[in-house]
Amino acid sequence: MTDSHNDSALLSQSLDMLERQLAPNWQIKPHKSADNGELVQIDLKSKNGQFSAQFLVVVFRNFQPRDLDTLYGRIGRKIREVGNCQDILVVSNYLSLKSRAALEQDGFSYFDASGNILLAPKDLPIFLKIASNSKPVLIKFQDSLHSTSAIRLMRFLVDVKPPYGVVDIEKATLINRGFISRILKVIYKEGYIERNARGPVKEVDWRSLLLRIAQESPTFDSNEVLKYIARTSLSQLLEKVSNPPLKNSLTITGSFAAYQIAPIAAPSLLVMYSNKLFSQIEIEAELDLLPADDGANVMIVRAKKGNSYSFLKKEAGGLYYATPSQVVTDCLSGYGRMPAEGEALMDWMAKNESIWRFNNVDEFLDEIEKTSDA
Repeated sequence: MTDSHNDSALLSQSLDMLERQLAPNWQIKPHKSADNGELVQIDLKSKNGQFSAQFLVVVFRNFQPRDLDTLYGRIGRKIREVGNCQDILVVSNYLSLKSRAALEQDGFSYFDASGNILLAPKDLPIFLKIASNSKPVLIKFQDSLHSTSAIRLMRFLVDVKPPYGVVDIEKATLINRGFISRILKVIYKEGYIERNARGPVKEVDWRSLLLRIAQESPTFDSNEVLKYIARTSLSQLLEKVSNPPLKNSLTITGSFAAYQIAPIAAPSLLVMYSNKLFSQIEIEAELDLLPADDGANVMIVRAKKGNSYSFLKKEAGGLYYATPSQVVTDCLSGYGRMPAEGEALMDWMAKNESIWRFNNVDEFLDEIEKTSDA
């Protein structure tokens, strides 16, 4: 299930970005394949005419390693119709480290909107590989899903196993069923869910949906974020967070929360949500924080009214942690190695779905009630 308007926008903007990454003596020219008018090829040429290569372009909104089967299967049949083009360029909105490794291992070139590039034509003595440290960059799709209600709906789809219908979702999210129906049509069209016409949701591609949530509602751009330097060690600061009066008022997310589940390296940036029971001045005083724009190692996120943060949380060792799905979206839109931490956490989630995902709507509602009573 694809949307040609959105795919065309992604392809057009991606090729413009890719051309800007090349040296001035190289140029890119896209055109329809002469052998199959449904496919797009690009010519990569040096301006002196000495070198040239052709790439067949395949667009995946959010490519995952499992999509290699699709690349070799249904799309592969079309690819084989283009006899004069041996090189394939996969264009995606965002390619994780694992996705890039899978494509490279199988001999595919790639480009994504965050600036990750591999151009390795088989018959040319050139090789361009750039690994971007940038967080995922959103190329806007025609259908916007950035409203707070749309984000809350998508979070529900991620956190709760289907099947469920519009009425079930309305009961769980308190979102108007007419709006739910419209959003379900959009994300069905974009391939995030499987359902029969007007029927219940049967399957959810939660991993791709988490990427979309992070793109549509980046945590550090869509909320008030207070940045600090801690005057004490972060371990001492966490002790204060676990004790009165702040206990249960701050919820840990980002690197520290991801490290508890799928550690990559010792975290150095502490990100916490504040439920606004305490003022900014009170938090600064209680935690002995020094406001700082540069070099901050503590961030307090004060979520705007109605945003996707549901305040579902789990307690461990006297500290409260955001749910894995929230931590992933926060990491993916974060800084430094946070996107990689988000990817590692998604890998853990794929192997441990029974641990973090609610089995049904009733189980989800029971947890919401427990959290609101806490």
